[in-house]
Amino acid sequence: MPRLARIINATSEITTPYAHGQREAAEQLRRGLARVDPHARGRYVARFLEEFKRAEAACSLTEVMNEAARADVIYVADYHALPAAQAFAVRFLNLLSERNDGSREVVLCLETFYERDQRWLEAFQRGELAEAEFLWRTRYETEWGYAWAAYRSLLRAARQLGVPVYGVDSPLRHTPRLI
Repeated sequence: MPRLARIINATSEITTPYAHGQREAAEQLRRGLARVDPHARGRYVARFLEEFKRAEAACSLTEVMNEAARADVIYVADYHALPAAQAFAVRFLNLLSERNDGSREVVLCLETFYERDQRWLEAFQRGELAEAEFLWRTRYETEWGYAWAAYRSLLRAARQLGVPVYGVDSPLRHTPRLI
């Protein structure tokens, strides 16, 4: 039995109050990965699925947003190879902005872009740089290489909401990336 099928089958044995939702989420993840993601069989996604299998309980989006509303700094994990992760980040950014009464500044920091490319990121967000040139200047395909459409959606959401975006990746420090 393939590894992902074993994970999906393992979730059918869960009997927590959230079991149905967990099984449904796992099945959606399996279908989505099989359908659209060229990295779905990679080590990175396998690690994600391993962590997902060990989840003890799911939080509701309401619980997450309530906690986020009280936080000064929020980290949203992003499995780069899963466009659903960036789609959630777009949704989260929209919901967070809706709840913001203006008393807190919302900014978006992305590992996707290097700090050295901040000027290109800002020009793109202001609409002063065409998408093709932005991707070329930031060496997106070479430096990052994950599905651009997912990150484009995140940048568009930030632009529409007036949320500043910062590239926070930095050059390698004598160790290869694990991704």
